[in-house]
Amino acid sequence: SALAGADAIKFQTLLPGQSDKLINKKNLKISFKTSKGHKNENMLEILQKRELPKKMWKKLVDYLHKQGLAFITTVSFIDTIDFLKEIKVDAIKISKGDINNVFLVNEVSKKGIPIILDGREKFSDVEKALKICEKNKNFQVVLMHCPSGYPAESAGVHLRAISKIKEKFDYPVGYADHSPNDIMNYGAISLGANMLEKTITSNKKTDRVEHLMSLEIDELKNFVQNINELQNAMGNPNIL
Repeated sequence: SALAGADAIKFQTLLPGQSDKLINKKNLKISFKTSKGHKNENMLEILQKRELPKKMWKKLVDYLHKQGLAFITTVSFIDTIDFLKEIKVDAIKISKGDINNVFLVNEVSKKGIPIILDGREKFSDVEKALKICEKNKNFQVVLMHCPSGYPAESAGVHLRAISKIKEKFDYPVGYADHSPNDIMNYGAISLGANMLEKTITSNKKTDRVEHLMSLEIDELKNFVQNINELQNAMGNPNIL
């Protein structure tokens, strides 16, 4: 990612045993597409594969910082926040499911950590979360437009929401792309997105969630170059 010119890598920080606390229904399944067709997979098992002990998270952060990459992560538990601050997390993302978790939003923003709010829910929910951040004098906020679906269907991406979010809130707006390929990202930039989140993989044909909608490593460099070129081309609207 560093060689491709990316600025950061985003993870989901789960410590050993936390997945079990996060998923109440142990038989809950998620439906998604792979190169082999439609598939259902147990959500608990998916998350358990992402758990790492604290020492491994620390090594990962140190490695990324040495590569010049920022470490961004989604957090689900309040008792993980102090640990993330200790290992010098660069930003924390609050997921769609936690946008109304006032305790979590309060604790993250209170620590002065830059915060990314998933804006898929009602504007009123985003507004409440923003008010908590502002009350804690944390104005380092990015609002993220994150369409649902694995992968997201084109008709469900609603790129124009980016313009609407920028119009309503005086904060940078990001776009998390869950669609195959990279075309949606160029539309997002044209509509004013300040940040892009795109999953990457070593092999799109991997028969697990998210791989089909990801970019392979050799595609990432071209993707970043295209984004930079488009940003440069946006230019000045007052040329006439």
